[in-house]
Amino acid sequence: MKQLPNLLTLSNLLCGVLAMNSSMHGYFDVAGVFILLAAAFDAVDGRAARRVGNASEFGKELDSLADIVSFGAAPMIILLGTAGNGYLKFFVAAVFLSCAAIRLARFNSTQSNLKYFVGIPVPLAALLSLLARFTVNSNFVYYIIVLSLGILMISNVRLPNFKNLESTEE
Repeated sequence: MKQLPNLLTLSNLLCGVLAMNSSMHGYFDVAGVFILLAAAFDAVDGRAARRVGNASEFGKELDSLADIVSFGAAPMIILLGTAGNGYLKFFVAAVFLSCAAIRLARFNSTQSNLKYFVGIPVPLAALLSLLARFTVNSNFVYYIIVLSLGILMISNVRLPNFKNLESTEE
């Protein structure tokens, strides 16, 4: 039972890898479903860790490694496979992925016990980028949305951290 949170995190990671594999074979809708499943696993792994008393630095780092795959790399492989031609899409993907990595590193080093998030969480940015990919018809508008989400991840925007509302630290 103590390893359940890590198994959930590894399930997140597996879904990210399956999303990338699906994208590379042209199954972008299936890739989107795997990213949604990864988000579901990500939503419960931390809660499970706190519930079974197994929250740890190891689990936090494992979660970030899974998140960079599932919510950084996988959505950008969808972008690379669907959003036109040229170098602009590579630039957009690189910026988003870099911002996701910075956001996760910043969270792990400074924010995990705060009442609020600084910058939008990486899973939220990934899910919004997916929504944009499957609803916006213009690649240029999609690029602007993805770049904006990248910037919002590393911005100073504060959002509530619902998992730590009982905490008194600021």
